[in-house]
Amino acid sequence: MILGASIFWPALLQNQISADSYFPTLQETIFGWIVGGCCTENLEVSPIVPTLTFTAFEKQSVIDANLQKFWEIEDGDFQESRSEVSSCEKIFCETLRDAEDGKFIVQLPLKEHPIVLGNSKSIALKKLFDLERKLDQNEKFRTLYSDFMREYISLNHMSLVPEGEEDTNPAYYIPHLGVLREGSLTTKLRVVFNASSKTSPNNKSLNDILHVGPTIQDTLFEILLRFREYPVALTADITKMYRQIWIDEAQRDLQRILWREKRSDPVKIHRLNTVTYGTGPAPFLAIRSLNEAALQQKHRYAAASKSILSSFYVDDYLGGAETIKEAIQLKNDVEEILLQRGFPLRKWASNEKNVFQNTSIRTEPFYFNEETDVKVLGIGWIPKTDQFFFKTVNSPTPKNGYSKKNDIIRNVKTF
Repeated sequence: MILGASIFWPALLQNQISADSYFPTLQETIFGWIVGGCCTENLEVSPIVPTLTFTAFEKQSVIDANLQKFWEIEDGDFQESRSEVSSCEKIFCETLRDAEDGKFIVQLPLKEHPIVLGNSKSIALKKLFDLERKLDQNEKFRTLYSDFMREYISLNHMSLVPEGEEDTNPAYYIPHLGVLREGSLTTKLRVVFNASSKTSPNNKSLNDILHVGPTIQDTLFEILLRFREYPVALTADITKMYRQIWIDEAQRDLQRILWREKRSDPVKIHRLNTVTYGTGPAPFLAIRSLNEAALQQKHRYAAASKSILSSFYVDDYLGGAETIKEAIQLKNDVEEILLQRGFPLRKWASNEKNVFQNTSIRTEPFYFNEETDVKVLGIGWIPKTDQFFFKTVNSPTPKNGYSKKNDIIRNVKTF
């Protein structure tokens, strides 16, 4: 974390521990204790955690190697080899199709034939029974879960496997569970699918036989930097981004789940018909489809196409323009491109309220309130004052009884 001087110095508290010139200094801050200073070379130090030891100085070559590994991890290059990345892109390009509703149809990028998968149904059934016990203990949780599944079915994102097709092989059953998000404006519960669950006796999962795909979006830091360049800022996100992309019908049996609303009902087998959160290549397939929508319209909507390609982090859009007039045009064009491919945008916000005057709001829900804080890539943003802030800082009150924690939180401005 890089902090400016206006934040760093107020974060320091009174307590400081400095043994002598051979050891680093410990300094208490509102974030906890930090360590800085010098040590003698090759000095073995035993930290508070008894299971770890470290050498104060390593040879430069070792440090360089560790730094190189760090940046490789940050870049995502550890995921797959170049040949696998190339294979994933090739599969996408060769199998991409248009559905009748204008959405994309994609295939799961297989690196092994699904026949290598073993039995997954018994594990998924056990997980369903475990889930039902949790639902029995929380009526609100049960209601939200059932509502989520009903919506999945009503939107045709999930469909019942007809009688006579239950024994289709190969098939993979994905266990699922629910995550409550009390702070969400829209979806209070998200059902998460675990495509890494191993089959028996083969000990392979669906994710084991899929390419993950490369990272094809810019980093959070790059996107936030560009976002701060625009005098007129625009933010939005895509409604149910993954689920706006169809999976090829020939592969939907690899995305089976088990579900019933009541214990008295028989357990039913369903197929998931869209890109599914929890499968390894889901981020790649969704982002690559989003980019494809922009690339196909780059000649007609040059500025909007470029903005889509550079201003999205997964489903979050952080764009902007130099003037209100340009921002209005950009918003309308970005919406037009994405709606053609079934990617509706919602929760629009801007630091200029006039952006949303005399413009057609085509998607719901639409949120804009200049007095309301919104989340931008996990960071709080106040559109009216165009300030970022953090809500998660917790620190004990210092001995003098005064803390600048709230001042720091409310006045954090990035870049």
